Amino acid sequence: MSTCSAYAAGGETDVCVMATTIDLGYRVIRVEDAFCSNDDQTFDASLEPLRNRLSVQLEVIATDDFLQQARG
Repeated sequence: MSTCSAYAAGGETDVCVMATTIDLGYRVIRVEDAFCSNDDQTFDASLEPLRNRLSVQLEVIATDDFLQQARG
């Protein structure tokens, strides 16, 4: 079985975006500043456990790195 990767960006990171992509089994590449939530404290608190527990399935990259990869 091959693993698919998905770049993810969006709102309500801790609930909608991350849960959807991880639940579907994707290896998620989170573009660092392309996410938001309605509460900065909740947003920050939710990402650290995800990063620690799902390090094989979750990668965080800077926007500049994403753009460089996208341009080839």
